[in-house]
Amino acid sequence: MENLILKHYKPERLTSYIERFSFGYAKESDFDHFQIPIPFHPWIIPLNNCGFYYNDEFFDQPTVQNINLTSSKYKIPKDSQLLSVRFYPSCFYSFWDLDIKGCMPITDFSLRYQDQDDPSYIENYITQIYDYLETKFSQSRADEVSIIRDLYEYVINSPKESTIESFCDEKKISYMSIYRLFGRILNITPKKFVRLVKFRIANYRIFQTNERLTKVSTNSGYYDQPHFVKEFKDLVGVTPKEYIQIIRQNTTYSSSTFSDFAILNLDL
Repeated sequence: MENLILKHYKPERLTSYIERFSFGYAKESDFDHFQIPIPFHPWIIPLNNCGFYYNDEFFDQPTVQNINLTSSKYKIPKDSQLLSVRFYPSCFYSFWDLDIKGCMPITDFSLRYQDQDDPSYIENYITQIYDYLETKFSQSRADEVSIIRDLYEYVINSPKESTIESFCDEKKISYMSIYRLFGRILNITPKKFVRLVKFRIANYRIFQTNERLTKVSTNSGYYDQPHFVKEFKDLVGVTPKEYIQIIRQNTTYSSSTFSDFAILNLDL
């Protein structure tokens, strides 16, 4: 019997800020999972008191997490049920005035209990999340960090040509101004953020297209094959070929981590 029950839901509201919802349920035993470095912010909401572990630290309340340049370890205890809200880069800031350095509990949010025998109980929880987020939304905060989303879309749409310098020239903005914003909101530099976005594009192309690795490398914005290999070793500790084998040998990872792996406006 399958241990991890996992379902994904595309957002129907706040679609400029939320990429997707995911529901996870460790049914038979504890479930260990690793999360590769990807430039989005997960808001993980326990649906019962079993909670979850993130890099060996236990959380039993809704917690939003910052972007990380290294792989992360998650452990979902047996019987734990979680909802994850995946925000586009920096979009959490539109709802909470938080400077996240690691993980930040959202203490003013709580879900009303739903009957698990109701087949739509997850959708009912999602509706509650929408309602809460809409009361927290600030257009001024969204505008303040819109340049981060702009850079994300810029790299997604032209990874081969995109650099911080070309982006700043196009936007007529100084590098130091976005450097300070990235440091305050994401706690990383713009250049490191671009690395993560290109790594995400490579992941998408590896698992959602039939391209050879040399083509994946070129289309993801890497200078050459050695640069491509070096980035994978830096971010996940193995070469692209080794990485693909690890993912594909584990049916849970290959079916869940990369399913519904949305990319904004990516022209394949």
